[in-house]
Amino acid sequence: MSQAKPFNVCLTGPEFFRNPYPVYHALRAEAPIYWDETLQQWIITRYQDVAAILSDQRHFAPNRAGVALFAPLFAEKPNLARLRHLVKKAMATHSLQVVRPRIEEIVNQLLANIPANTPIDFINDFAFPLPALVLAELMGVVSSEARRLTAWSHDIAMAVGANVDAGLFRQGQVSLEAMLAYLQQLVNQRRQQPTTDLISRLLAVEDRGDKLSEYDVAVHCIFLFLAGHETTQNLIGNGMLALLRHPEQLQLLRNDSTLINAAVEEMLRYDTPVQMMRRVTLDNVVIDGVAIKKGRGLMVFIGAANRDPAIFQNPDCFDLSRPENPHLAFGAGLHFCSGGALARQEAQVAFQTILEHTCNLKLVADTLTWQTDSHTIRGLKTLPMELC
Repeated sequence: MSQAKPFNVCLTGPEFFRNPYPVYHALRAEAPIYWDETLQQWIITRYQDVAAILSDQRHFAPNRAGVALFAPLFAEKPNLARLRHLVKKAMATHSLQVVRPRIEEIVNQLLANIPANTPIDFINDFAFPLPALVLAELMGVVSSEARRLTAWSHDIAMAVGANVDAGLFRQGQVSLEAMLAYLQQLVNQRRQQPTTDLISRLLAVEDRGDKLSEYDVAVHCIFLFLAGHETTQNLIGNGMLALLRHPEQLQLLRNDSTLINAAVEEMLRYDTPVQMMRRVTLDNVVIDGVAIKKGRGLMVFIGAANRDPAIFQNPDCFDLSRPENPHLAFGAGLHFCSGGALARQEAQVAFQTILEHTCNLKLVADTLTWQTDSHTIRGLKTLPMELC
């Protein structure tokens, strides 16, 4: 039995959050199974290990105990496997092809409000509101309430990173309580007066007499907003930056619109919106010869796995023509993100429409500011650019 290699890297400094990829490469090469004293977590960075852990529900589970913010949501100890099954059944009844025309309308509305040849903040003016408005549409929330819901979900997302300070954590608690109360009220309204929206479908879904409670539905909607908003916003923001920094790839996409699906997959791999997932060991386990005790926390870095040269040729190159792209941006196994298809569709529509309506895209900032409060989320705070 081997020991984890001694190695020193900083996973909490601003430089890491600005550009984590050199650290990922160093860890994969020198200490792919790494114990971090500061974080008190095992750090996993190789593709084969990340994929295996995310797919193994027998030995590893989502580490919700390590995310104290969510403890109140699970006080009732819901059956999560049952919840996932019923949610998937409800969402399967509503084809994404039905949603696509509305996504196209929202994208066109947002672009109509963006002045041409004028510096804008692409995050605030487009990447942030798009998924908020789409999710609001799905849930039957009036568009004027979408920004409030996404503000709450952002506060919550920022409060679940490692080493979160007390102020961020408290703000996350306040926003979680407010969001849960709002959604419980909305769910109660849908119980009394059902419509065709997602909340009504979640309330109506049934499998052999099993149904979701109103509380289950409200909790699911919180996690749908958390996953669906932050992930899609950062997919679109990070993807736009990648195109701006690789003009030859941008031109390739302009010349061949059939590459749009491959482009979105490469955006997901190259600068993964969800960089890390937490797991806890359910038994004593051995990973690549390193013994890890039961109950230990793992930080499983998807962003590192998606740049692993053992899987991806020239992993640091942004290449829309990449022949194979088995990235893990939406996880793996049972915990594969059920909202991934919606995020993909929003990004595909967004970039296809932007390229159809513009002749040129310009980055108008020498330096960029990244979110530095969470290991989970990777995204820009702002993206100054022009649509010409």
